[in-house]
Amino acid sequence: MFDSKEYWENLGYKVLEGNFQEKDQMVINRPKENSLQVISDHFTKNDIIKYEVFDSFPDEIEFVTSSI
Repeated sequence: MFDSKEYWENLGYKVLEGNFQEKDQMVINRPKENSLQVISDHFTKNDIIKYEVFDSFPDEIEFVTSSI
């Protein structure tokens, strides 16, 4: 689902770097014309999108379940 350029572009994003391969550094940008200005006015980029990287699937499951 999230592993294609077309998917991200359909959501209004631009894929600037990366080929959706394991360990690729991805750079994805959402132009202002495709964004709600209200969100940008009240939150920083780091507050809007957060992500975690895990060494294993069980580590990911542990994080998710402990966050509920």
